Amino acid sequence: MLMLKLGPLSAGLCALLAHHAVAQRATTEPKPRISDSAAIRIQDKDKPADPFSRLESFVGARVRLHGDADPDEADKSGKTDEKGSATPTLVPVVTRLVLDTSDGSVVAAVLSTGDWVGSPDKLLVVPMSAMHRDTKVRDTDAMAGPEMILSATRARLATLPAFDTKDVEKRGLVAVVQDALTAWEKSARPGSDAAEAQPASAGRSGETGTIATTLILAEQIRPAQVRARDGKFGTVKECFADSDCRRLRFVVVTADGTDLLVPFSALHFVHRTDGDEWLIDQPATALRENSVEYKKPADRLIDPSAAQRAVDAHRISKR
Repeated sequence: MLMLKLGPLSAGLCALLAHHAVAQRATTEPKPRISDSAAIRIQDKDKPADPFSRLESFVGARVRLHGDADPDEADKSGKTDEKGSATPTLVPVVTRLVLDTSDGSVVAAVLSTGDWVGSPDKLLVVPMSAMHRDTKVRDTDAMAGPEMILSATRARLATLPAFDTKDVEKRGLVAVVQDALTAWEKSARPGSDAAEAQPASAGRSGETGTIATTLILAEQIRPAQVRARDGKFGTVKECFADSDCRRLRFVVVTADGTDLLVPFSALHFVHRTDGDEWLIDQPATALRENSVEYKKPADRLIDPSAAQRAVDAHRISKR
C-alpha cells in the first residue's frame, strides 16, 4: 500500500479546499420554501391592527361556538366539536345586524344556525355582547370577512325563538328583539320566570332596563339619504364599525361627488313614512366646509389623523 505523508502546509490546503466545497454546496442547494400564507403572516405580524372594519363585512361572517374546533383546523387535527363532527354540514353565519340609532351600538345579530340545532337551520337573535372576533384569524385584506365566536351551547340555542321577518312586520323590530334577548337571558337560568328575565345590557335606555326604541337593521343605513339643516345633502356610501363590531363609528357621506368622513355621533336618525333619513344638524354650506374628505389609505380603512380631524370638526361645529 502506498502511503503519502502530508506536511503541515499540505494538510492546511486540504482543509481549506474541503471547507470551500461545503460552503459552495450550501449556497447552491435550494432553501425550504415558505408557504404564501406563512409569508403573509411574517410580513403582517408587525403591522398594527386596523381598529376599524366595514360594517357590511360582518354580515356573512362565519360563526362558531366557543369550545368548538376551528373547522379549518379540525380537518388537520382530527378534533371534533361539541356535537362530535369535525366540520359542520351547514356553516352558521351572521345574516343581519341590529343597531341602536341613538349611539350606533350593535345590539344584536341574527344568525343562521347551520346544523347547530338540527335541520333545517333557523334564524336566531343573539346579543352582540355574547360574540367576539376570532383574533387568531388575521385579515390579509381590508375587505376580508371576520370570523366570530359565540359563547353559547347548542342546548341553549335550541331554546331560543326563531327570528321571523313577518313577526317583525306585525309587531315591530323592537318588540321582536326585546323578546329574543329576554329569552336569551332566561336560557342562561333554566327554570327562571320569564317576567324576571332582563334583556341583554347592550341597547338599554336609561334606568328602565328596556332596550331603546330606536332599533334598525343595518341594511337601513346604506344607502340612506342624509339631510343637512336646510335640505338634502348626500347619501351614506360606507359604514365603519370598530374591529369587534360593537359600535358604528364613522360613515362616508357622498355629497356633490365628494366622499366625506363623518363620525356617527354627528348623525340623527329620522323615521319617515316615505323613507328613513339621517340628519346632520348643520347648514349644508357649513357641513361642506367642516367635513374631512375621505381617502382610503393603502394599509387600513381610515387614516388615524383624518379620523381625529373629523371628530374634532363636528365637535367644534356643535358649539
